Amino acid sequence: MNRIVNIMLLFIFLNPTAAQYAGTQQERVRLQGIVRDAISLSPLTGSQIFINRNFFGVTDTTGIFSMLLARKDTVEFRLLGYRPAMFFLSDTLHGRDYMAGIYLNTDTIQIAEVIIVPRLANLRSEIFRAPAPISQEMENAKTNLALSAYQAKVSHGKLGDPLSNYEIIKGMQRTVAYEKGQIPSSAIAGISPFLIIPAIYLIMNGLPQKPMPMKPDLTEEELNHIQKKYLESHGSNR
Repeated sequence: MNRIVNIMLLFIFLNPTAAQYAGTQQERVRLQGIVRDAISLSPLTGSQIFINRNFFGVTDTTGIFSMLLARKDTVEFRLLGYRPAMFFLSDTLHGRDYMAGIYLNTDTIQIAEVIIVPRLANLRSEIFRAPAPISQEMENAKTNLALSAYQAKVSHGKLGDPLSNYEIIKGMQRTVAYEKGQIPSSAIAGISPFLIIPAIYLIMNGLPQKPMPMKPDLTEEELNHIQKKYLESHGSNR
């Protein structure tokens, strides 16, 4: 009877977890697409992808990516020399598979060259001006001040505050008096029985491997369709 009750309790506790996991998997949306330059329309290799500010991966050699997202996830695409682009997966999208074209704009500023030359009058006066006299007493004073400051910084960490040292000594004495005749707290090691099975599994199989990213399966026709939509929306600038 006790065994049946235990099995029923285990089922009650595990059933919501399994249902939540299944619900989470069903709410996932697959998003795949390509990252291009907004001007040249060339694919951008190695664009960084962040999901909810967490690094996810980079685009492949053709600029294509593929990922699984949850509703209301925020995706950000970054690449050095380009302005970041953000994408928000709205909960109004009812499909499970979408394509996206990400077009990044350059973030470089072209400035004219700057030439700095000294004025001849200032250059001539600096060359012929005699150096200022250096006082030996002032140099000695600077050296002594620097040495004193260095010694104060180094010795302060070793000596410490006397009041703090007294408190530490009192605490150590109280600990020794309390643990007298017992096993010292520093020599006690606690092991949870719930960690034995995971530890054995970890020793036998090692650390779990990081899952491989999803491989995109976009066709050339779909990529051309994305580019066509982008050109149609920016037809006045092309």
